[in-house]
Amino acid sequence: MALIWAVVLGFAVIAFALARGYFEVPESRTPAVAGMSLEEATREVRDAGLRLRTYPVEAPGTPAEVVVEQSPPAGALVREGRVVDVGVHVPSESGRMPALVGAAEADAIATLRSVGFPAPDVSYVRIDGPVGRVVEQAPAPGSALGAGERVLLEVSRGPRPSDVEVPDVSGVEVESAVAQLTALGLRSVEAVAVDVSALRPGTVVQQRPEAGAVIAPGEPVTLGYALEGGRVARVPDLSGTDPTFARVSLAAAGLRLGPVEVVRDPDRPSGVVETRPSGTTVVGGVVALVVNAPDGGAVDLGPELDPELGVDRPDDPPGPDGPAGGPAEGLGDDDVATDPDAEEPLPEGARRVPFQFDPAVLGVRSLMEEGYELRLVVRDDEGERVVLEQDVPGGRTVEAQVVVHGDEALLQTYVNGVFFQAWRP
Repeated sequence: MALIWAVVLGFAVIAFALARGYFEVPESRTPAVAGMSLEEATREVRDAGLRLRTYPVEAPGTPAEVVVEQSPPAGALVREGRVVDVGVHVPSESGRMPALVGAAEADAIATLRSVGFPAPDVSYVRIDGPVGRVVEQAPAPGSALGAGERVLLEVSRGPRPSDVEVPDVSGVEVESAVAQLTALGLRSVEAVAVDVSALRPGTVVQQRPEAGAVIAPGEPVTLGYALEGGRVARVPDLSGTDPTFARVSLAAAGLRLGPVEVVRDPDRPSGVVETRPSGTTVVGGVVALVVNAPDGGAVDLGPELDPELGVDRPDDPPGPDGPAGGPAEGLGDDDVATDPDAEEPLPEGARRVPFQFDPAVLGVRSLMEEGYELRLVVRDDEGERVVLEQDVPGGRTVEAQVVVHGDEALLQTYVNGVFFQAWRP
């Protein structure tokens, strides 16, 4: 009987255990998934032994594919295997980032405006492909714009121009030499009279840079050519003199001061380091100066030489990085700021430099008495471009704030179509 009762008791225990396992269901607490991406939320729910089911909701300002709400709420005690419903932000088509790669810059900006996106931040890159086309965008097409997020576009500037080897044009008729260099892709070729000759007038006798030099297409090239004439004047040796003394010396020699190029080379002495031309030239000819200002200070060209002109130096001298500046009448180019109070933030690597062209300070009497055409050309990391071109009444000063890109920018002024001055700000 004892054995029988033991067997019966064993069966009863086993039956009770089986019944308890059948009626008892494991439970789990729902994780907090609001604010997670859909991928993260799916992983959390599965780890808790539950199943995920989604439904779309719109939540402006929330990135796409992010959980906005859930049911049951976080921390609820539920049976394992139960479904957790989550609302996922799915932006409307009007709030999605359009595909802009390959579109022209202006068309891409117009498309963004049409779907309610803010103006993009545009940067430019040197890359193979059509110029002015979008090559990269952020956010990606189909994405929503998060709170505080900016639209970024990269636009092609085309491949970087290949450097050019300067050929030897010595002895070539100057107009043919200019045409030859221009055909090679050199964009800034100037011809300057530097000598007189009865045998070969109108031909190139000097060139800068020298033949064989490899330069960028926008780098200036100067061709010195010979004039025909019997009356000559000797250019005085001005090495090491200050610009004021140089002006007086040139006037005493029957010559006129021409373009002044300012360089800032700490390894060379200050003052005049080069005259163009040197040696002899025609009486009344123009002599260009290269003046070194290694300390970064302004180059003083002295007061007006002709006392009968009656022009006084302005109270505000040029600034330390070249001609000083302010607003200029008639300027509207994006590279020229006419209202200092309305200046917009500049892209990375860009800066504003002051520009002033004052005939009184420069000592050019003809520009004080007659109107002139002024052109300002900038050559920098963005290439070469004309940022200022206008007709100026005689004696009028032109001032502006010019935007340049990079550390090696070169500013060049032209008066009545003739090169006048160049400097690096």
